[in-house]
Amino acid sequence: MGTREPEWKFGDGVLIHEVEATEQAVQQGVEAVRFWLGNRNKDIEAGNEEMRSVIRHVWETKRKQLEDSTAATNSLLEQLNIPLHQDPHAKVKPIEIKARQLRTFKKKPQATSRPVPTLSHEDVVSLVDFVDQYTRQFEVAPSGPTSLK
Repeated sequence: MGTREPEWKFGDGVLIHEVEATEQAVQQGVEAVRFWLGNRNKDIEAGNEEMRSVIRHVWETKRKQLEDSTAATNSLLEQLNIPLHQDPHAKVKPIEIKARQLRTFKKKPQATSRPVPTLSHEDVVSLVDFVDQYTRQFEVAPSGPTSLK
């Protein structure tokens, strides 16, 4: 038995290890396979045991978190007095979550030029009303308008 791992391969689920066609070579090949695979099995078993202890801690921590979360939810539902009932005949509709676009608000641009003079709607209406009233005075006045000098 050397310190070097023998060359073998797997084909169709079978371990293939080529050795000479003598009984002693076959016996040494079987011992080499048992040694190398046996040691690997021991390493695997030790690693599995170590992993079990690590996984058990993670598992128990996560389970405790879930139990606390469930207890907090149940407590809140009891305080709110909201009964939960799921209709067994209801059609399940998946919840659609749509991503929203973030909108940024921009300041209004500052006027760089002088504003164009404009009249409001009320000013226009009062001006038209004034012109209308002034022209009606021509119809009722006995003489024409006096000129302003």
